[in-house]
Amino acid sequence: MKVSAIDIGNSSIKLSFIEAGKITFFRRVNDGELNTLINFAASDAIVISSVNPAKARTIYSYFNKKFKGTLLSLDSKSKYSFGNSYRNRQSLGVDRLCGAEGAYFLEAERESKPDVIITADFGTATTINVVEEQTFIGGYIIPGARLSFKALNQNTAFLPKVDKKFGFEEIGRDTLNCMLSGVILAGVSLLERTFIAYQTKYSTVPSVYVTGGNADYFLAHIKHPYTFVKELTAIGMYSVAAKMIEKN
Repeated sequence: MKVSAIDIGNSSIKLSFIEAGKITFFRRVNDGELNTLINFAASDAIVISSVNPAKARTIYSYFNKKFKGTLLSLDSKSKYSFGNSYRNRQSLGVDRLCGAEGAYFLEAERESKPDVIITADFGTATTINVVEEQTFIGGYIIPGARLSFKALNQNTAFLPKVDKKFGFEEIGRDTLNCMLSGVILAGVSLLERTFIAYQTKYSTVPSVYVTGGNADYFLAHIKHPYTFVKELTAIGMYSVAAKMIEKN
């Protein structure tokens, strides 16, 4: 099956082409590029995941008029590979579910069934998400790296703008490195705390998948095992689309 996946995030739109579960194309795009880049004839389905409902409706309406194949807009009620015990599902970002689905899909390819899957999406927001015993239970949300740097600069009198990666220090010895180290270690420590908690609970190593546009700030500082997948959300979107099409 060939799927065009449109992932509408807080800061950008990501377009992926996936065939038989493999990414063949990935690019950050603007609205106008979607029409020119997507080959309608070569797509069995177009699937949309969005944390921006208004933009999702606009894009869905456009493709609903142009595309004759299967058009899907995912939400918390879509068909995932796991249950969902999140208390308020309407407030649950579909990107978090699709990332978890992507990790689930990749684990299935390895013929692995871990007790716990943890995903860390280092994007505009940093989200840590947990699937425990085949049920999405929740996780954590904190500001992402660039958002944190921006907030510190704009809401204080003296903290400077961080516009590039300075040399990381475990203990910052100047203001820029104090900011950089603080933001990086906040994200890494949150993921590490989650990993240790579930490693202790099950006496096994949880499967950890890392993704997100700000991931390069954090990857070198994660000490436990993990797998980095740039297009994790898109893989999850493909997996959900395949299940929904098969069901119908």
